[in-house]
Amino acid sequence: MATYMGFITVHPDYATETAARQREGGHAAHEDERMIQRMSTMVDELPSFVKFIVTYSPVGFTFSAGPDPSVMIVEAEDARELLAVNRHYGGFLDIRWVPATARTAHPAAAAAG
Repeated sequence: MATYMGFITVHPDYATETAARQREGGHAAHEDERMIQRMSTMVDELPSFVKFIVTYSPVGFTFSAGPDPSVMIVEAEDARELLAVNRHYGGFLDIRWVPATARTAHPAAAAAG
């Protein structure tokens, strides 16, 4: 099995929806029953060939569009198997997967050189 890091950002449409809901006095994303359901069932709904290891969110992380991603680490036989995680969070979170190596960096940092 290979280890993969998923850099998680909030889907722009969900960030817009959440901001509008909060402006109207509604609940924040971490109180959104749809998001709570996805977060609480993700590990149970993973295919048997994807092993969840850990997820980390930076201090102050909110479900609004921002530069600092959360990170999910999983093991999988093939990177294509990670599509199950992406589908699970579709429309809420965007996850960009990269193989975890000693030199793994946030995609924006890697692009900057």
